[in-house]
Amino acid sequence: MLRRLLFFFLVFNSIVLSSQNSLLLDSLSTETTIKTHLDYYHDASKKETIKTIQGKKFSFYGNKIFPGEQAQKFWFKLGLHKSENHKGEFFFLLNTVSINKIVVYQNIDSRYKKQYEFLKNGEKDIEIPFNFTTTSNFLFEVSFAKSIYFPIQIKNKQSLDKLHKTNLVIYGIYYGFVLVVVLINLFFYRQTKERFFIYYILLAISIALILFELDGLVFFLFGDVNWILYLDVVLHTFLLASFALFTTEALQLNTYIPKLKWFGIIIVLLNILSFSIYISTNSLLSYSLGELFNLIGLLTYWFAGILFLKKLVFARFMFIAYSVIIISNIIYVLPSEFGMEDLGFTPTSFKIGSVIEMLVFLYAISYRHKTLSKEKTHIEQELESHKKELFKKNKEIEISITQKVENFKDKFNLTTREVEILDYIIQGEKNKEIANNLFLTEATIKYHCAKLYGKTGVKSRNQLTALFNSQ
Repeated sequence: MLRRLLFFFLVFNSIVLSSQNSLLLDSLSTETTIKTHLDYYHDASKKETIKTIQGKKFSFYGNKIFPGEQAQKFWFKLGLHKSENHKGEFFFLLNTVSINKIVVYQNIDSRYKKQYEFLKNGEKDIEIPFNFTTTSNFLFEVSFAKSIYFPIQIKNKQSLDKLHKTNLVIYGIYYGFVLVVVLINLFFYRQTKERFFIYYILLAISIALILFELDGLVFFLFGDVNWILYLDVVLHTFLLASFALFTTEALQLNTYIPKLKWFGIIIVLLNILSFSIYISTNSLLSYSLGELFNLIGLLTYWFAGILFLKKLVFARFMFIAYSVIIISNIIYVLPSEFGMEDLGFTPTSFKIGSVIEMLVFLYAISYRHKTLSKEKTHIEQELESHKKELFKKNKEIEISITQKVENFKDKFNLTTREVEILDYIIQGEKNKEIANNLFLTEATIKYHCAKLYGKTGVKSRNQLTALFNSQ
């Protein structure tokens, strides 16, 4: 089952990757063929205007990467040519994860006129409508927040409507599945009271919330509010903390690697400190450090699980699940956060990785429950067997003591009352306690004790007890 899930994930993303072209421009309907050409100009001074930029020399973009470049301004020149005069409304579809501001200009009557302007507000995807006949040229003035990441797509009205409907179906299936997983783990927690299930619920929710934010649903619910711009760093910290708690509990790392707990606490604190500085100062260096600490923490606990692959079966499930979710997360995040080459991974790819991870853990939980049930039955059988052995031994000891008392009685010619008092003396009872137990006076007990001492030839209770034990 696990191999099939992993195979499905790899095949799906291979299809996604092979369907991407170098410019990340989607094809339209079969009725219209559009040729595109995208060039770029790096506005290092950030002073170019729509008038001055037209005299600059642009270079072919071709999905070029700019590693290490942050908070930069670029101009993109896009040329479109249709093979036929197909009327209809078209849209530029842009992911704004790394964009602070974008202004779109269209060449109309040999002059570039502003058609659209966007300022970062938490909205993840923007749709920019435009019209053209056969040939049109556009200029995009883009100020980047973090890395240089410009994934532009072209959609017509029909394909955009289809995309919206597909996304709604994907959202419903994915978040509904997350809810089912959370409820299943809540059920197991109520049955077992194990923190293991609570920590996994936190992990599943943290992943779902990150995707919820990436899908732009937070903006859809709350609109243009300032705190949305920093929500991603809070969710990344939540993911790291829940990841560490769940892994520690699932593999009992506090028992096997107790020092790892302090390393995890330090990494989380460094993550919080870096992101706090970023939120208060907008320092991109602090943001990058926070992401680095986040990645170090996730990989540390992933490698900790690898150490137990041979020792614990559950660690093997964790390795597969974590591999899928971490790899899909890293490959999706790298382009938008650090300006690496875009491999075509989308939030949908991330969702598939998340679903596979949850399916693996659901299977692992059922496997774990089945294993624990077998262990419980085995322990109960061993306890029952041990109980029978103890009962048998106690019976033998009881018979042995009874026989010993009878022998002691016959040897020293003791009466029944003297045997009763002897039994209490051996148990360490005092005269007053013996008197209360037998409903006699303390003087009567002393009389019988004197008779016992005389018959057995001893002078004290301790000597009497020692004599009895020596028989």
